[in-house]
Amino acid sequence: MAHGIAGSLLLLLVQALRRGVGVDGRHEAIHTLCSHLDTWRRDGGRGPWWPPHLTLTAQ
Repeated sequence: MAHGIAGSLLLLLVQALRRGVGVDGRHEAIHTLCSHLDTWRRDGGRGPWWPPHLTLTAQ
């Protein structure tokens, strides 16, 4: 997960931790985002993967 929203989330978290920055509600926001990503997770022969694109009708 070196790109996409997971990469952005990681970058923001690492930089916040390094700088000692905290924001109220960040743990809940992280949990919500991770739960959403888990919804689209697929397991394959090489490990987990996520679809490159989502549609409004996909589930």
